[in-house]
Amino acid sequence: MRRTAHAVVAVVVGGVLLLLGCGSDGDAATPVVDDKPAASSIGIGADELVDGLDVFVEYPRYLQADGREIEVAVRNGSEHEIEVRSVALRSAMFEELATEPRQARLRVDQRTDYRVGFGAARCDGDRTAHAVALVIAVDGSEREGLVAVDPEPLLAISDAECGALAVRRVADIGFGAEFSVVEDVVEATLDVALRDGDGPVRVASMRGSVILAAEPVAAEGSPLVEVDGDRPEASAPVRLWAARCDPHGVAESKRTFDIPIWVSSGSYVEQFIVVRPEGELRDVLQSLINDCLAGG
Repeated sequence: MRRTAHAVVAVVVGGVLLLLGCGSDGDAATPVVDDKPAASSIGIGADELVDGLDVFVEYPRYLQADGREIEVAVRNGSEHEIEVRSVALRSAMFEELATEPRQARLRVDQRTDYRVGFGAARCDGDRTAHAVALVIAVDGSEREGLVAVDPEPLLAISDAECGALAVRRVADIGFGAEFSVVEDVVEATLDVALRDGDGPVRVASMRGSVILAAEPVAAEGSPLVEVDGDRPEASAPVRLWAARCDPHGVAESKRTFDIPIWVSSGSYVEQFIVVRPEGELRDVLQSLINDCLAGG
């Protein structure tokens, strides 16, 4: 039995108006109102380093799949050739990483995008403090400064990561150890167990990855699974199967086993988190992917 995927893997989204706070592990989840500040509270304008310089950050989809990097775009709109010597992110919402030296020349009207790493989320960090630490040389004269940037891409990353951390602090969520295989479909369970507090914790929905399809066995309702102080553990039967079988897609997939689900805790807004099959379940799914490839 071969099935067709009905959804693809979700990507990080911003624009969340209310999310679970995530300070230290001992803190209770608290709401954070996201005012989406229009500008950073630190840093200078790029044109204060050299007139016509433009600096901004982006979080393209391919970097969301690759790992913990953003793109810092530097466009030389000045009348001088510029040498970029180092680029680094400085945001109170993420642990600071060491600056990596760069050696790149930007001609007049040229733009170059630099992949720049960001550290672990700091969920109690100042949501208005974001800048790019930039060192350039203009006509051989070195200039450096913290250049203010639009915080929108960074806020989106922080919202998703801190919301997920807060959910995982109060509940364990994952696939159960028991499962069966019917033809080319795995029948398993999505298990939820309270770790802290009385909940409630609700799993609202789930989707498949770019390679694996995933769906609840029962008609999808709201919620799929719910736990609270009176019922601290619960499960929902789910199905998983290999839905994409082209060699290129499988070879290029970096999140084959990432299954996105949407979870809420208490009265807070739903958070996107990822659950992954582990151990024997993952091995069986990989075998089904291999069979799917062999069968075309």
